[in-house]
Order: sequence, then C-alpha cells, then structure tokens
Amino acid sequence: VACGSLYCCDRMKAINLKLEDRYMKFIEEGLKDAPVIMLIHGMGCSGEHSFRNTVKKLKNEYRTIIVCLDGYDSSEVPFSSISNQSEKIANYVIEKYNGKIHFILGMSMGGFITIDLLSRFNIECDKAILDSGYLKPWTRFNAKIMSKLVSWGFRKLIKGKSNLIIEKTMQTSMGYCFKKEDLCLDATKVTLKNSEYSCLTYQLPELSKLGNMSVEYWYGKKDKNMIEGMKELKKQLPNMKEICFGDYGHGEFMFEHSEEYADMVIKSVKNC
Repeated sequence: VACGSLYCCDRMKAINLKLEDRYMKFIEEGLKDAPVIMLIHGMGCSGEHSFRNTVKKLKNEYRTIIVCLDGYDSSEVPFSSISNQSEKIANYVIEKYNGKIHFILGMSMGGFITIDLLSRFNIECDKAILDSGYLKPWTRFNAKIMSKLVSWGFRKLIKGKSNLIIEKTMQTSMGYCFKKEDLCLDATKVTLKNSEYSCLTYQLPELSKLGNMSVEYWYGKKDKNMIEGMKELKKQLPNMKEICFGDYGHGEFMFEHSEEYADMVIKSVKNC
C-alpha cells in the first residue's frame, strides 16, 4: 500500500540538543518495503518543489525520500555545513534502512552532500547521480566574500526584488538565473551564506568507496564551473559516466523542464 510520512524531530527531545544537532526533516512517500530512492536538493531551493514531479512518478513503485536540508522547507535549524548534513542523513539511513539505499540523487549542493555521505559513512548504494554536484574549492578569503554576495542576491530573488546586476551575474557564472518560484522562500541569510561557503570551500575526500558503485554526473553546457568540478571528480572516479542535458545552465533543465527531468530520473533508476 502506498503511504506518506514525515520524519522530523521530537520537539521535547530536540530542545536539549545544540541547534546544529537537532533532527533533520525527511519527507517519505511510496511503498514501505520497496527500494529506497533518496533525493537531496540544492542551495536556496525547496526539496518539496524541486522533486515534486519526480516523486509523483516514482512513489507507486519505490520508497521515495526527499531530504529537507537544515534551513530549508520550514526547518527551524539553520544550515551549518556539508559534513553536518551528511552525518544527519547517514544516521537516518542507518537507523531506518540499515544503511542501505538503492538510488540517491543530489542536485548542486545536494551533490556535494552525496559525495560526503557516501565517502565518509558506511552507506550501501547501488547508484548515485551528481547533478551539477561539485566544483573546485576556492580560497577561504574569496569564499567568504562570495558567500555574502550570493546570500544577498538569493534573498533579493526570494523577495521578488531581482535586478539586472543579479540576473547578469547568475547568467555569467551559472548560465541560468533562478526564479522566485524555484527557491525556498523561508531560507534565511545565515542559511544561504553558510550553504554557499560550505560548497565553495569543500575539499574533495578520498573516493574509493564510490568506485564500487555506479556514479553519473549530469550537467548543462553553460554550467562551466560545475564542468570543471566534474573533471576533478574524474581523476578519482575514471568510470564515472557523464550525461549532458544540452545547452542549459545550472539547475535550468530541472526547473524549466521538470517533467522531462523526472523521466530522466526514472530511466536512471530503472537502469540500476
């Protein structure tokens, strides 16, 4: 029987935990005993919005889990770091699914978290998709400046106050400017700044664990920074498969062609 559930913190327990250690929210739908499909959203985005069409098409055959990262989807806990998020996800998967996932997709920052999760923890996974999910690290000084600027820009977009400077900068750096409806409206300045800084300074770990599974890197031709990141990943993952959406920017195909994107995910799951 298909069912839906929301796994989140017990407020009485959580009150005794440090803010960054409080429980993460997960949205589960689909068949209880079916293969587990985990979806991790990107920076600034809502997990529920990003994957709504994908879940609709998967939940009648699989157990789908949308990870609602801290600071997003009405979470009261601000985003702290990639390592903190991957540890929370690992604890959840180990507790509820004995450390086994059939398929995991991480979009943008979700790709960083997927890399961290699968390289640091004993999580079994048949296939991982990194959708524009890694870039070469910046210096901490430059990352601090950029994270403040990006946080400011995203907050303007969230409030519906975009301008030509923001749009031109995003088009130049990512090949796509996010729209207000693409974003998580309750993402705070702190969450956005911490998210961007964590991505820009993320140091690639040793990836031998990922070498034993099927890994794909999805990208658009306009997303030049993520293409450079893909080249870095290939040094450790020479068998990683590259799949290009075409002439698209960062996140553009997922948001502008969500039905086709969902079909791509389904096809990839079927081919596990």
